[in-house]
Amino acid sequence: MAPPPSSANSEAAVRWVDGYCGTIGDFAAASKASGAKITSGTVTAGQAKRETSDWLGEYATILGRAIDGLTALPPAPAPAGDAAKKTSLEKFTAARDRTVAAKTQLDAASANNTAAHDRAAKDMAAVQEDAVGAIKSLIPAIRTPELVTAVLAAPRCQQVE
Repeated sequence: MAPPPSSANSEAAVRWVDGYCGTIGDFAAASKASGAKITSGTVTAGQAKRETSDWLGEYATILGRAIDGLTALPPAPAPAGDAAKKTSLEKFTAARDRTVAAKTQLDAASANNTAAHDRAAKDMAAVQEDAVGAIKSLIPAIRTPELVTAVLAAPRCQQVE
């Protein structure tokens, strides 16, 4: 059986896990807030295109901040943390790239091209679903025996659902 972690290692683990959870939590909060900005109701095709394009740009920025936050984390105190970070980076990078591609295609289409807008709206929903699904699948990944004590002690981890 491995010896219990030292106080310094425990503190480092709490800091790392708190940074990881903070990045994920910040992404989740910004994602939720950005979705609330979409207007419901009757709007012109041009307004719908503009709102969707703006949202896609904002969401790409939100994903970019999450990528930057994860990239800035030092090596994890346990292999499960590095694995979760790697998977998070892959998923968020893929989502950001898909969001940028959807925005580029939408911006290139005419305002009255409803097919382009429909594609962008479907991409928007899929990207959000993928990103939220990634969060739900990744938080348990850091709740391993090596990191569970740090997760329980990290304030930002208690805020992530």
